[in-house]
Amino acid sequence: MRRFLGMVFLFIAASLAGCSVYHLDVEQGNVITADRMKQLQLGMTKLQVQETLGSPVLDNVLNGNCWYFVYHFQKGSSKQMIRKNLVVCFSSGRVSQINDHYPLSFLTPAPPLSKH
Repeated sequence: MRRFLGMVFLFIAASLAGCSVYHLDVEQGNVITADRMKQLQLGMTKLQVQETLGSPVLDNVLNGNCWYFVYHFQKGSSKQMIRKNLVVCFSSGRVSQINDHYPLSFLTPAPPLSKH
């Protein structure tokens, strides 16, 4: 009987241990820092953009003159996902347009709160 109760106890303990699930943070795409954004300028070549930001995540096969840098972040147990997009368009091989959906508040750490 003791052996049976011991087995039941172990089974219940093992079952409850599986209830606590750890969720990893999921980060996908191009991580774009404030320093990299400051380096990005109109008139840069495709090679200069690639050296600054890395390779684009998406390439538009219908319009090869635009590069898409996409970033997604989801905190482990949260259902909320942060999505950021940066579109760099070229004309004659040089940057002609930058559509920035990376607000600087997202790129730079927030200042510490002052205690009053």
